[in-house]
Amino acid sequence: MTNPLFERAAPQGLARAGQVIECKEELRHFARLTAAVEADLAGVPEAQRPAAWRQAMVSIRLRFGFADAAGQVPALVGELGATVTAVCQRCLECFELPLAAELGHVLAAPDEPAAEPAGYDTWELGEPAFRPVDLVDEALLMAWPLAAAHASVADCGPLAQKLATDAPETVRPFAGLKAQLERSDSK
Repeated sequence: MTNPLFERAAPQGLARAGQVIECKEELRHFARLTAAVEADLAGVPEAQRPAAWRQAMVSIRLRFGFADAAGQVPALVGELGATVTAVCQRCLECFELPLAAELGHVLAAPDEPAAEPAGYDTWELGEPAFRPVDLVDEALLMAWPLAAAHASVADCGPLAQKLATDAPETVRPFAGLKAQLERSDSK
């Protein structure tokens, strides 16, 4: 039996069928998210990278239907979750980063007017048919924080601990200029 997550289908057909997709898939099936994790881990020595990071599980719950009573606007609601390996931007060590996304989208095919009923965002598709896995991949990638880091500095490795305990130097950019002006005035 084929997995509808990986099958190309038209949003109208998925909505008419009331397609529900509930599954867990390995991270390696999500090309863009896998590439992002791989790029993030590239700066960490290979010996410090978890060996099985591509086997992390992505949980998916999708439900297709219509956002309007007339059955003209295909919609998707669902929840996504994954825990991926990332590099903490404070301590530069690997850690487990939870990603989550709530979906509530109307699916707009190309050259189709985008109706946006209350409670839904528009997800514009590049083609009349799409693979739900591609939407899941992109939604999880968008859930990645701008600067991934441990929940607190206390969870970080030695580098962040050292930076947190060092006394910060006070930067006074105009102090040098003031001293130069005083020397030139005294001449």
